[in-house]
Amino acid sequence: SIKRGDPKVLDLVELGLDTIIRETEYTPRVKDLADLCSPFLEPIVDHDRLRHLVARFDSQLGLVAKTAQSKDLTALGMRLASGEYQYDMKLARDRIEQAYFDISDIRTPEVQMECFAIMLGALFRLDKDYILEKADGFRALLRSDLNKLLEVVLKDTADHISTVSPVLKVLAADDCDAALDLAGRLNVLSGRDEAYQIIANVLVAQPYSA
Repeated sequence: SIKRGDPKVLDLVELGLDTIIRETEYTPRVKDLADLCSPFLEPIVDHDRLRHLVARFDSQLGLVAKTAQSKDLTALGMRLASGEYQYDMKLARDRIEQAYFDISDIRTPEVQMECFAIMLGALFRLDKDYILEKADGFRALLRSDLNKLLEVVLKDTADHISTVSPVLKVLAADDCDAALDLAGRLNVLSGRDEAYQIIANVLVAQPYSA
């Protein structure tokens, strides 16, 4: 089996993309493209080939973006940004900024919140050295926006835990104190217990560092 970090994984990505393009009767979904480029989240040595593949994904994006769900577009955009970050930080920064502006135009708080959570989760993996964060403060901005959206959503929604689960998972990895604070704000005891369990599961899965 080929793991994400294996150099041969790009062969599989290219094969999958070739198949999608060749099958004229099949209309690719943005989710398919996002799943296919998930290896870009891992370090890739062959930057020339990575750059070529990102460009190929971009050429397909224009064909499917209008019919895509916002969260799938966000996931795809952040995975392409993760690829770009490895060979051109400015391109990655510009794509991340555009994703933020696109999500800011969404009028449904629950959808906007989920998309911001996807962005924050991707940045947690992409910007481990806080290079982008020191320059642009993307993660701080996203956490601030998420907090404002949570105020609205928790006030207007009865089923707190179902609504905030995606955000909890991201916050637990990025800012454990914020995740614990959010868990404590949920409206029923069973929901709070489930939230604490979600946080614990995320923390246990984190790589250990002494």
